[in-house]
Amino acid sequence: MLFALTALSALAEGGALGENIELRTTPVVLDLADPDRVAVGDLIYLGGLRLNSPHRDFGGWSGLWVSPDGSRLVAVGDRGHWLTATIVSSQTGGLIDLTDGQLFPMLGVDGAAVAPPFSDAESIAALDGGLLVAFERAHRFWWYPGTTAEVLATAIPQEVFHPHPLHDAPSNGGVEALTALADGTLLAFAEELFGPDGALGWITNGDGLEQAITLATSDGYVPTGAATMANGDVLILERRFDLLGFRSRIRILDQADIVADAIVTGTQIARLARPLLADNFEAIATVDTPNGTLIYVLSDNNFSVLQRTLLLVFKLDL
Repeated sequence: MLFALTALSALAEGGALGENIELRTTPVVLDLADPDRVAVGDLIYLGGLRLNSPHRDFGGWSGLWVSPDGSRLVAVGDRGHWLTATIVSSQTGGLIDLTDGQLFPMLGVDGAAVAPPFSDAESIAALDGGLLVAFERAHRFWWYPGTTAEVLATAIPQEVFHPHPLHDAPSNGGVEALTALADGTLLAFAEELFGPDGALGWITNGDGLEQAITLATSDGYVPTGAATMANGDVLILERRFDLLGFRSRIRILDQADIVADAIVTGTQIARLARPLLADNFEAIATVDTPNGTLIYVLSDNNFSVLQRTLLLVFKLDL
């Protein structure tokens, strides 16, 4: 399906223009060998889309936020851009289409568009009515006010405290799993900073809190996304890549286990590997609806013709 979207007509005073883009969306089945399959672990597949756009900066999406009513999404990517779009869903939460796509640069604290090495945005957490973004390479947290294209197109971020050990993370291995907990503090795990028991993480806030926590890892998986459910439990998205390609899994962490100095393991609820849809899934978001808990995952194509941008939605079936 091809959607040529109308041009944005308004320019915010002193700010950047949000550019409407052409989105091409193609439905994808969970299992090519069994197109009717919908169950994977404790999840029920409600649909997915392969996303494309001729815009040169479309791709590399690594962080995802979905509005509480499930009607809008915001993504951030490796080249320092925002993507916003309207989610078209069925009454039961099935993913039908994305429309009203807009893509525009993220601004830095100086008001200018971010540029390498400061542009590699990797994760989002909803916080205080805005979006907290974690960046790699130049490791840091920036908080942007608002969640709409109209606001984000001109939003100047505020610098937020981040744990000092994060400076020891590899350039391309910083915080990819970030979420705000039920009490408003933040849970963050680095992708490639490990201790003896797993991936290093922190319970932190904007005021200097730096409580260590460890995510027990296994089988070559690393954390790439996190999202907090309505009941306070946390979903962790993980990825593995080797000669067999990409594999992903999702675990649930009980909120009672997320405390300082803990080693958390959680419970695996799903695994995506061939012949199921498998790609470089780096972003996860969750929405609580009258029909149950929906889980969205988004893949980062790294601007490679060998990878895809996939947006999938599942219903939690515990």
